[in-house]
Amino acid sequence: MALCSNAIAQHTLTLGSVGKSFNATGWRVGYVVGPPTLIQYVQWSHALLCYVTSGPAQAAAVAGFQETSEAERFWAENELHIKKNVDKFCMFLDIMGLPYVKPSAAYFVYVNVSRVQLPQGDFFPQDVARKPPDWQFCWWLINVLGVSCIPGSAFYSEGQSQLSGTYVRFTVCKTDEDLDVAIERLRGLNAYMQE
Repeated sequence: MALCSNAIAQHTLTLGSVGKSFNATGWRVGYVVGPPTLIQYVQWSHALLCYVTSGPAQAAAVAGFQETSEAERFWAENELHIKKNVDKFCMFLDIMGLPYVKPSAAYFVYVNVSRVQLPQGDFFPQDVARKPPDWQFCWWLINVLGVSCIPGSAFYSEGQSQLSGTYVRFTVCKTDEDLDVAIERLRGLNAYMQE
């Protein structure tokens, strides 16, 4: 919005995530760009809301922005890399017959894992056994096939977690080699699939 006009820019704050910008999941470092008249309120509220932020991640974020301002091609190359990885992962999911939500501008793919038959009985630790099926799937997947994902219900409030059903979130902002290893491991799901 801020690029529309100078008048709009004077009333606009642009917020972003360094983790999203640089495919660095888990960094939890954000940024805000805007006119000083608006930034002063962000600084005031930030001082009240945030008590600890990773110093190394902040330094890496600054270095990343400095580097990319000199190498504009990073953004275009990164967009192509992520799109290629999303397409590759979704093609694999098509082969496996697992429904998914393909992102239009993200490096996360939500996958419906309801066809995967999880073990019953005492397989899960008590704290995992009490969780919804998507949590159980994530625990099972990392322990059995060595691939991690995030339960969809983690993004809902406690009373609404059932809305995610059996969807889990995979991240595909990886190197080609890492994504290939994950896909190869995920082929192991065939042994646990229901029709």
